[in-house]
Amino acid sequence: MAEAICELTLTIPRDLAHLHLATNLASWICHQVYQPPLRDDLAYAVELCVSEACTNAMKHAATTAAADIVVLVFGVWPDRLIIVVKDQGPGYDLTKTPLPDFEQHPEGGYGIFIIKSMMDVIEYYQADGFNHLKMTKYLG
Repeated sequence: MAEAICELTLTIPRDLAHLHLATNLASWICHQVYQPPLRDDLAYAVELCVSEACTNAMKHAATTAAADIVVLVFGVWPDRLIIVVKDQGPGYDLTKTPLPDFEQHPEGGYGIFIIKSMMDVIEYYQADGFNHLKMTKYLG
């Protein structure tokens, strides 16, 4: 089994004004760390899923001072990219997330659907006082 190229961790305030830091790092990994850069469709999927996961963590996490951060861990492998988004919110059950209302087109409610559609594997678990949303994208 191949070894990881690198692991990058980003800790940002739980504030949508800092969302661009997460998506910019995802883009940088896709276009600069991987050589040759990832195909545009793969990079787009990664960036969009990072944006959706972080937005959910920022909007739905608890409001205590201890929960004022979102942590992202990017595991960069030759054949896959693993992204873990961690927050200290109340948590949720991925299996009970309803499909978006495609008839009414609400402003929100698409994030988990998009992540499930674009990532190859998603896992959700709680550990070390954090919720972990682990997303894997295979690059082959």
